[in-house]
Amino acid sequence: MQTILITIVMIFLLLLFQQILPKYTPLLISFFFFILLSHILFNLLFPVVRTVLEQAPKESLPIARVLLLSVFLTFLGEALSEWCKNLKLDAFVPLIYVSSNLLILTYWLPLIKQMFSTLTRLLIE
Repeated sequence: MQTILITIVMIFLLLLFQQILPKYTPLLISFFFFILLSHILFNLLFPVVRTVLEQAPKESLPIARVLLLSVFLTFLGEALSEWCKNLKLDAFVPLIYVSSNLLILTYWLPLIKQMFSTLTRLLIE
């Protein structure tokens, strides 16, 4: 309910700013988008993820964390690239796509390294 109320207030503020400052409307939309996104993430999504991780078995906890973070980074990268496309900032779309994929890869690297060390240890024995 609080998220819906915040969204409605932001829409009314954007309509007011669109009438007062029409040149700065895309910048204000971006600003309010990130405020709304951070509110949704910290108040709705993170508590759900925390409860899911608490319910997960301890053996699968590192993989579950990496998978959840990968999904979050993919969602964030897609949202940012769509936002840049809508604002006609097409030069940033490949940069956002590559950087989000590199972040996912760097987060997966410790688990991949552990998997390869276990695999080589098994092959040697």
